[in-house]
Amino acid sequence: MIIIGTGGFALELAGLLQSSKIELTGFIGPQPIKKLPVKWLGSDEYIEELPLNSDILIAIGDLKIRLKLAKKLKQKKISQQTFIHPNSYVSPEALISDGVIIYPNVTIHAGVVLKENVLVNSNATIGHETRVGGFSNIGPGVSIGGCCKIGSMVYIGIGVSTIENIIVGDQVVIGAGATVVNNVHLKGTYVGSPAKKIEKK
Repeated sequence: MIIIGTGGFALELAGLLQSSKIELTGFIGPQPIKKLPVKWLGSDEYIEELPLNSDILIAIGDLKIRLKLAKKLKQKKISQQTFIHPNSYVSPEALISDGVIIYPNVTIHAGVVLKENVLVNSNATIGHETRVGGFSNIGPGVSIGGCCKIGSMVYIGIGVSTIENIIVGDQVVIGAGATVVNNVHLKGTYVGSPAKKIEKK
C-alpha cells in the first residue's frame, strides 16, 4: 500500500495498516518533517509515475486537498483502495465507496452509505440508513443518529452528537462536542448544544 500524505494523519494510518498486517511501500507528499516508517517516494508529482495497479490510500486532513488529489488519481485511472480496521463493525448492508478509511472501534449500521474518501475516526457510530457525502471527516467519538443526510466536504469534530433524521448541508463544520438537533443547511461553522452558527463579525 502507498499512502498519499506525510503528516499526522498519514502516520496514524501507517500504524493502523501495519498493525493489520498490510505491507507499506511508501509515502507520497510534501517532504516529511517527521521520520516515516517506510521510504518517502517523492512529492505529489510522483503520482504521475504510479502504475495503474497501484494500491493507494489518501491520508490528507485538508478536505480540499484530498479532493484535488483524488481527482488527479481518477484522471490517471488509478483506483483508490478502502481500509476498514478489523476492530470495527461495518454492517454487510452498508455501502462503502473507494477511498474510505475507517479507524478502530467504529460502528457502521445497516443501510449506511459512505461516499468516496470519507474518514470515520475511532469510536464513532453512524446509525442506520444515514448517508455521508464524499470527502467528509467524522471525528473521534462522534454519534450520528439513523436516517441522517450528511453532505459533502463536511467536518464533524470530536464528540459531536446528532439526533435522527438530521440534514447537514455541504461544506459545514460542526465544532467539537456540539449537539445537532436541527437541520443545518447553510455553509459555516456550528458550535454548542444545541449547535448554532458562528456569525462572522
